[in-house]
Amino acid sequence: MSVKPLLRKLISVTVFLLVSMIALFWILRYSEDQKFSRQFKAKVEPLIGLLTDESGKLLLKESEIVDTLQKSSCLREENIHQIGNVKLYLPHCEFQGRDTTIFAIFADSKGYGGWIKVLALFERQKDRTMKLWKVKVLDARDETEGLGKNVLSDEFQKRFYNVPESGLEKGLKLDLEEFPPTFDAEEAKKEGFILVADIMSYATVSAKAVANAIQVMYNYLKNLN
Repeated sequence: MSVKPLLRKLISVTVFLLVSMIALFWILRYSEDQKFSRQFKAKVEPLIGLLTDESGKLLLKESEIVDTLQKSSCLREENIHQIGNVKLYLPHCEFQGRDTTIFAIFADSKGYGGWIKVLALFERQKDRTMKLWKVKVLDARDETEGLGKNVLSDEFQKRFYNVPESGLEKGLKLDLEEFPPTFDAEEAKKEGFILVADIMSYATVSAKAVANAIQVMYNYLKNLN
């Protein structure tokens, strides 16, 4: 075979490989973009839900939420920081209110059947006291139907709303595992007790997984500068 046909064949193969590599790059890029889009949507929708009151009004300025999500990498990165059976997804989101700072943080916590995904909002005052504001359980697919999966119910999640710093400092406990000092739900929260026995009977592990996630979140956030 002469040099010229061989050279043409070599160039042809090289061009084919180059085109194939470019096509593969864009296919992978598109796949990653689609994956990121799904992951971002799965986070931002429940986050906006928690930042909205019952009338559908945003609790923070829309411009503040949009500005934070555009400038921050809080929903774009997933640096996993594992502590025991809880995996924190960092960095957290931080929103500035008029007199408070709102922290949003995601975590996976080991339940009875698998990982339970939790989103929590914490509110810090100017004097740096912090409370657990709201909680949303995003995924409990591996928990038992009618038992552990009850962590997905609004009724269960709202039991964790507005837990003061005193309760978080004492450590969250459930009335499923320890007899509470009072059966007044709000007073019990001050001592770190969450009353869920009427909802989560025979599903202590799943309920405790949510409490564990929240406690690890708080311990992380309180040490921020």
